[in-house]
Amino acid sequence: METRRAMCSERIGKLNGKTTRPGLYKCYACKKPFTVRMGTIFESSHVPLRVWLQAMYLMCSSKKGISTRQLQRTFGCGLKTAWFLGHRIREAMASSSTEPMGGPGVVKTPNKQITEAAPKIITVRRA
Repeated sequence: METRRAMCSERIGKLNGKTTRPGLYKCYACKKPFTVRMGTIFESSHVPLRVWLQAMYLMCSSKKGISTRQLQRTFGCGLKTAWFLGHRIREAMASSSTEPMGGPGVVKTPNKQITEAAPKIITVRRA
């Protein structure tokens, strides 16, 4: 099986042996072994990918987010592990750009043109 490694862009091969762990590949350009977790939020983690994906699902599907204690209770892991999961997932979900999603300026719609305008101040008088 020959594929390309993103870091080196050279030939890689899957390592098959009695003592090698599952999912281990080797880049023949730099002669370093690597896994698919390298360069992602899953790197340097002993937590199974199944738990990572369940934690992501819980964080994305809850309206107000999910606490570290709730992750700990759900997965039956330690507080440090739950904090590590939540922290890494929140960092990955953070927006890297500070400008609005559509870009600055005018947003065009099929029938109208909406521009950035000063907000209107509405006063309500109570009797």
